[in-house]
Amino acid sequence: MILGEDNMKTKLNLICTFIFLAVFGSVINSFYWGVDDFIDGWNAGYEEHDVKWLELRASDNLNFTDSVYDKKAEIWMPVIHKSMLVKTQKIQTVNYLDILKNISVLLAFPCLVFILISFVGFIRNINRSIIFDWLNVKRLRKLGLSLILYFFVFSSYCYLDYLTTKGFVDLESYKIVPEQQLDLLPLITGLVVLLIAEVFAIGLNLKNENELTI
Repeated sequence: MILGEDNMKTKLNLICTFIFLAVFGSVINSFYWGVDDFIDGWNAGYEEHDVKWLELRASDNLNFTDSVYDKKAEIWMPVIHKSMLVKTQKIQTVNYLDILKNISVLLAFPCLVFILISFVGFIRNINRSIIFDWLNVKRLRKLGLSLILYFFVFSSYCYLDYLTTKGFVDLESYKIVPEQQLDLLPLITGLVVLLIAEVFAIGLNLKNENELTI
């Protein structure tokens, strides 16, 4: 019996270790791919231009209006752009969309902090073999709600950024569109975490009822 408990605890410790490594790797990966964009955006703040990443849709998918040079074939190849990094004139006025974008950024930061704190606290308890405990239920609920809130805040930011860009950029032969793939992973993960929290809560209530019956 003791040997079985030791094996289960070893498995839990291994899983917790892999989870921490996965989260750490995700943070490093995000930093690696985002640091250049952050530096470019920081430097652009001192210039008279803004740098914007546009998601595009051609007005006519059969009309290749642009071209790129193929050095191997030494020819100009017709292309249709799906996305493009452009440099635009810096807008000096601030409208309500910019204010809402800044608010969404401020809301996203505490969401990420709550996600990290709740996740680390839950995994630490699991690693200590504290599993069916009301503290874990509270942390899972906070984690799930924070993930769901982050999804709505980040989606709002993306849509507001689309509306802002569309308001002052109009490209010939192209339509500016929102990001084609809405990232539903935080929403799905948040709902799953809330479901797990309620399963834990039901288990704890049943445990308390059994103890009172005995």
